[in-house]
Amino acid sequence: MHAATGRWGAAGAAPAAAPSESQGLLAFFQSGLSGYVPLRSSERSNEEEAYLSLSHWERFLGFLSCLAGSALCFLFSFLFLAPPILALRPHKFALAFTLGNVLFLVGFAILSGPTAYVRHLFSAARWPFSVAYLSSMAGTLYFALGPRWRLVTLLFAVLELGALLTYLAAYFPGGVTTLRYAGSMLARGGSSLLPL
Repeated sequence: MHAATGRWGAAGAAPAAAPSESQGLLAFFQSGLSGYVPLRSSERSNEEEAYLSLSHWERFLGFLSCLAGSALCFLFSFLFLAPPILALRPHKFALAFTLGNVLFLVGFAILSGPTAYVRHLFSAARWPFSVAYLSSMAGTLYFALGPRWRLVTLLFAVLELGALLTYLAAYFPGGVTTLRYAGSMLARGGSSLLPL
């Protein structure tokens, strides 16, 4: 640190003193908070305001970063579907897949704003889906990290996958039609493979 800069990089400011026995710990923390400016204060400059808000471009970059992280987690989760890994350690798949889902949701929250996104998720039309999606993620995490019950972890991961597909189908144009078409194709392909 340069000699000219002190605490928080302000030139000429004295560095914070270590708490002495006579000063007390409470007094030390109160002196550290003495320069606090509330978020909604007229004392804050335009420069400080810029640090607390994100532009549309920055939100979009945050969204893309979260989607890239989500795609990476989904890639790892599907790599963990290999028979030896899935049979011995299904929690690896479940954790990677759930982290991908969390990053997916966080990306949309960054894009539209966290409060608006939470209001949207829990609107009257979406709250059953949101409860199912979030509870399947919580169940997956609980059974993957806690008791490590393999079958229950996989069951919650499958429910989570279904909720993710429903989310994608509801938000993208033609998503429901595409999902129905893919489901019918899988059903026809699966029925031709089964010996009946």
